[in-house]
Amino acid sequence: MTTIYIIDNVNNTKESKMEFKRKKIKDYDGYEIDTLGTVYSNKGKDPNRKLKPRVVSQGGYHQVSLYNGISNRPKQLLLHRLVYETFIGDIPTGLQVDHIDDDKHNNEVENLQLLTATQNMKKAWDRRGRSEIKPIIKDWLSKGYERKFIVDNLGVSHSYVSKIANGKR
Repeated sequence: MTTIYIIDNVNNTKESKMEFKRKKIKDYDGYEIDTLGTVYSNKGKDPNRKLKPRVVSQGGYHQVSLYNGISNRPKQLLLHRLVYETFIGDIPTGLQVDHIDDDKHNNEVENLQLLTATQNMKKAWDRRGRSEIKPIIKDWLSKGYERKFIVDNLGVSHSYVSKIANGKR
């Protein structure tokens, strides 16, 4: 079952209204999640208690701890994957959930898409501008610039410059 909510701020203008949906989380009784990425616990005294996600240091993604009723230990779930699976569907093997705007804290369903690992890596490289730097590195290498000079002036690693020089990138 999906519940639809409308948030309306003080201005009461059309632009200030935002609609979001809230659904039960599959395999986790007593928990719901909305399309904005907020997780609710229906357990305890407050039936609509918002769970505070924590940031996983490895990668900076939000994570929540949920009990599935089978184990006494909570399961750690990545919030962006939970939103995607709840509102869009299963994540096929070999695909990753990507944040379209590159903000790992923006877990709204409209901000999530599936990419292959290769596409996700390319997107990260493009975001950092490395794909634009590669032709410059090739040009500087062909002109005889020292690798250390290239590393120091372009802010790339020695290994990246070496791979380009050796034709591996």
